[in-house]
Amino acid sequence: MLLGFGRAAEARSVMPPTNPAGWVIEQADYTGAIQDRIARFEVRYTIRIMRDGWMEIPLVLGGATVNDIKIEKRIGEAHLIPRDRHYALGVSRKGQYKVRVTFATLLQQDSQSEGVQLQIPQATFSTVELFVPRKDVELGSEDQLYIERKPDASRGGVTLTARVGAGTQLALRWRTRPAAPVQVEPVLYGEVNTFLTIEEQL
Repeated sequence: MLLGFGRAAEARSVMPPTNPAGWVIEQADYTGAIQDRIARFEVRYTIRIMRDGWMEIPLVLGGATVNDIKIEKRIGEAHLIPRDRHYALGVSRKGQYKVRVTFATLLQQDSQSEGVQLQIPQATFSTVELFVPRKDVELGSEDQLYIERKPDASRGGVTLTARVGAGTQLALRWRTRPAAPVQVEPVLYGEVNTFLTIEEQL
């Protein structure tokens, strides 16, 4: 009896909620580049609305400044709505919507490394491509599990590609390899002073 009760409880725990959100961000593709100490990004969201009726989809980019936002594809009425420090997409009909956002965030730097960190809307799958104008970029061993590093000789830097999946944080961090020391032959300069005294009978 106890075993049967446990199975019933387990079956109930995986059932879908009775009041789902009615929308999902199916794909989020981030493309950016570092310029001086600023990381500038463009992201394209593919949003699926699964039922009719007015609803708002929050597009929260914590730690970033939004420069531009546009609806590139809509099914019926759709509006961009400011909500506190972020934006939301307001829609009334089910279907697929596409939104493009450009934003910027400050590059985080310390004595050991530099990187980008911000909060992003949760999507079914998110990918990030960031160009870093540094020739010798080094990733930590834990970062190499989800970040690909590809040299970009034409632009004199490295392109980092990360597959964030369904995460809500974008955190890319790297360090620049120190330049190899230049071997210089030592040169010694010396100066000799001679003091001579002449006395009588010598």
